[in-house]
Amino acid sequence: MNHIETINYLIEKYNYKSYLEIGYDRGDCYNKINIEHKECCDISNINNAYPETEITYLMTSDELFERMPIDKKYDIVFIDGMHNQYYLDRDIINSLKHLNPGGIILCHDVLPVNYMYTAEYQIGGMWHGDCWKSVPKLQDLNVEYYTYDNNDYGLLMIKYKDNPYQLQNIRRETSVQFDTVFTCLDTTCDEYLRPVPVDVYEYAYTKQGYYIMHIIHDKEFFEIFG
Repeated sequence: MNHIETINYLIEKYNYKSYLEIGYDRGDCYNKINIEHKECCDISNINNAYPETEITYLMTSDELFERMPIDKKYDIVFIDGMHNQYYLDRDIINSLKHLNPGGIILCHDVLPVNYMYTAEYQIGGMWHGDCWKSVPKLQDLNVEYYTYDNNDYGLLMIKYKDNPYQLQNIRRETSVQFDTVFTCLDTTCDEYLRPVPVDVYEYAYTKQGYYIMHIIHDKEFFEIFG
């Protein structure tokens, strides 16, 4: 399932009612999400391909969370904004503080196509940035998370935490290198990185790169998320 299908699946499965999207961009995802109440945030409306849709919060996500009442909550949050680990670190922490019990946070672009697309942004080109660097850092926090390899550049999925206010902003630079994390990825398949199949119980022992990313596939996704 791509990220849009995954979001809509979770909404229907858990009967979610409220949705926040960080990084509206063209609106291709936001306008296909089926939910009772949804809001979006972006710094610009210039790329909006759906003129009938108004961006709820025309500002940075940092500004949004700074202004947002602490009692405002969402069932599901999708983060696809600035593809930089430090922005994503902050968006994760802030989203956890505004997540309803039983809610889920999803972050796009955490399984880059290849190293080239993690480098500096090229106008008009594909760019995943270094979002993947936020994933290993989550080992330092008491959160349950998985990286879903959905053949759509990866979805980091973080489950609700009972007391997110104890979490601090993630400030450290990950010491894990790209080649270490993706050492088990197959680069011969249509020029895209694809995880080599491996038994889920072997991750911690034989696939260190897999373990720190907690990579799951369709089978494990449906086992964990129903």
